[in-house]
Amino acid sequence: SFKLPTTKSLERSNAMSVSGVIFAWLRNDLRVHDSPVLHRAAQLAKQRGTAALPVYVFDPRQFRRTRYGTLKTGAFRALFLLQSVRNLKKRLRS
Repeated sequence: SFKLPTTKSLERSNAMSVSGVIFAWLRNDLRVHDSPVLHRAAQLAKQRGTAALPVYVFDPRQFRRTRYGTLKTGAFRALFLLQSVRNLKKRLRS
């Protein structure tokens, strides 16, 4: 699989730097106030005088059917996830 180059300090925090922009890869924890990934990305961006870009990718594997034919992620969970991502976007922009 393809991996972007990272330094040890970035690797530990799920933050990467590409072309001067600090990317903060978000997975399951979408809280802003106590996110070590977001705090580290902001810290690195400030030190380097560049931007921090939080990134969340919806994993299509979570929306497939199980081997028993049921949805892996139900409608309520999917709605909760969508609302959480929208809330994260709103909080980061404020």
